Amino acid sequence: MATVDTAISMTDTSLNANSNALSYQWLDCENGMTPILGANSHIYIPDSSGTYAVEITTAQCMDTSSCHSFSALETEEFFKQYGMGVSLYPIPVTSELKIEFKYPDFYTIKLFNSSGQIVLTQSVYFEAMVFLDLSNFKNGAYQIQIADKKEAFTRQIIVQH
Repeated sequence: MATVDTAISMTDTSLNANSNALSYQWLDCENGMTPILGANSHIYIPDSSGTYAVEITTAQCMDTSSCHSFSALETEEFFKQYGMGVSLYPIPVTSELKIEFKYPDFYTIKLFNSSGQIVLTQSVYFEAMVFLDLSNFKNGAYQIQIADKKEAFTRQIIVQH
């Protein structure tokens, strides 16, 4: 009988299903295992703290992980800790990613696909807000890097149309 790897690993900003599967559906354990709309990638970035599980489907079977407590590190808080004061939302991105800069300056934004290739580069010159149109990007996980003159930070985002 086939088994499914239901292990979940966590980072400061995401939950990651370790299994290589056909499909994933993240569930809200605190609301009766309710499916989370649009959360069907192997990576889930909760926008709030809570308890989450993932339903994993392979070619042979389906299984659900145990519930895992997650303490969401707000994107803005993450960047405030390092002095950049940047907010990214919504995540997952359905069409447009909004980036707010608390401290407008010169920034370079790069978006990398899952193969590590740069798929978008944009310079920001003293703007408080930028909109990135990701409507033509394939669903999946991307890394966004935001750099100023002194430092660069990278965060994972999910595009989910």
